[in-house]
Amino acid sequence: MSRRLGSAVREEAPSRDEILAMSLWYPDRSDWPVSTPLLAMLAAFSARAAQGQDNKMQHQMLVETTEAGWPRALATQVSGQWLMARRREGAQVRLAQALPELAPWLPGGDYLRLVRIQSLLSYLPSLEQRQRASLPNLLREAALIALIEDEIGASRTQVFDSRKIQPG
Repeated sequence: MSRRLGSAVREEAPSRDEILAMSLWYPDRSDWPVSTPLLAMLAAFSARAAQGQDNKMQHQMLVETTEAGWPRALATQVSGQWLMARRREGAQVRLAQALPELAPWLPGGDYLRLVRIQSLLSYLPSLEQRQRASLPNLLREAALIALIEDEIGASRTQVFDSRKIQPG
C-alpha cells in the first residue's frame, strides 16, 4: 500500500508557503520551499528532475502518492512544469488539470498570470528535449509560434474572403 501525505482529502486551507508554491515555476528555481511535508516532497522531486533523473514513472508516482484535492493539483502542476520544460508529452494535460483545482487558492493576479502562461505554452509542440528550457525561453518560442499561426490564419482568411469562398 502506498503512503500518501495524509490519507484523506485535506480540508484545511493551504499554508502561506503552499499558496506561494502554486504560483512558482519550479524548473527555473533552485530554492524550492520546504516548510511542509508536501513542499519538501516537491522540492526533492524537483532536485532529481533538475539533474535529469525524472522519468515517466516518477512523474506518475509523484501525482498518485499525493493526497487528493489541492495538494494533488499542486503536484500535478509541478510535474507538468517539468514535463513542459523538456517539452515532453503530457505536459499540457497536466497543467490544464491542475489549474482549476488551484484556482480557488490563488490570488487573482497569480491565477491570471498562470492562465496567460498556460495559454501561450499551449502553442508549443512536444519535442522530447533532453535540455531543460527556461520559462522565458518557452514563452518566447510559444509567442513566435502564436504570431506565425495568427498571420497564416489571417492571410488565409483574406485569400478566401477575396474569392468569396469560405475556408474549410
